[in-house]
Amino acid sequence: ARLLQLCGDVEIAAPEEVTFLGISAQLGPQIVIKPSFAISLEELKSKIRGKISISKGSALVLDGDVTVDGLELNGALCISGSGTLAGRRVENLGIRLQSIEASDLPKVSPSLQIRGYKKEIL
Repeated sequence: ARLLQLCGDVEIAAPEEVTFLGISAQLGPQIVIKPSFAISLEELKSKIRGKISISKGSALVLDGDVTVDGLELNGALCISGSGTLAGRRVENLGIRLQSIEASDLPKVSPSLQIRGYKKEIL
């Protein structure tokens, strides 16, 4: 998230405290910048333009030779391929992190047991 904010007019919602398995952490919007999108800050700055706004609880994946020129995100979005995404407003239910009850932990995969939560696509 911080790298995107260094690119200009980028507003990302502040993180909130969440607790899973008794462990608390500050969690903001989930942002994934894949190497195919940018591997340096300069390359990232060249692909992020205009006003970008990402609300709390949102998830964004950036992948490929894409330029983002203006985006208001309230939900989940995966941008991949090539070209320019310009002036878009995306609103959907997104992805929610759902706590796994202690009684259900033995029934789920080890990767979920260690996290204590699962992603729920809404």
